Amino acid sequence: MKSIERSHFTEIGYVLKTHGHKGELKLETSVKLKVWAFLEIQGKPVPFKIEAIHPLHIDQVICKLSGVESTTQAEELVGYTLLAAKHKPSRGVNKASDIAGYTLIDDKLGEIGVVEELIEMPYQLLIRTHSGGKEVLIPVVDEFITGMNHRTKTL
Repeated sequence: MKSIERSHFTEIGYVLKTHGHKGELKLETSVKLKVWAFLEIQGKPVPFKIEAIHPLHIDQVICKLSGVESTTQAEELVGYTLLAAKHKPSRGVNKASDIAGYTLIDDKLGEIGVVEELIEMPYQLLIRTHSGGKEVLIPVVDEFITGMNHRTKTL
């Protein structure tokens, strides 16, 4: 499986500072975040599930990210760039019923997992699956989805 490429994302803001004592962050962005936030860490987009989000101003929000439970953990994310995917969905995959239950197969690694859910981001869809006991998110773009077989239910 290919990794998510930085070139597929655009900057939409950044992490300003921590907020409170439970790992919350103050973000500067004018883009409405819904389920996932991507932070650029070591040059790569890293997804974080949003547990809660509260608007402060027209371009600032307080956000609680899954896995960030303390001020110390939140401080490590201050200054990181907030990203959003550039590409729209491709290859006719537009809703969960199109591919739910399909098996994901990588050209080199073989079977990765089964499509559990499609997650709608502001500019793209992500496939959610589990592989090796971990949640994996795969952007629905031509570079990653190179073929689909409805008869065998494989991607």
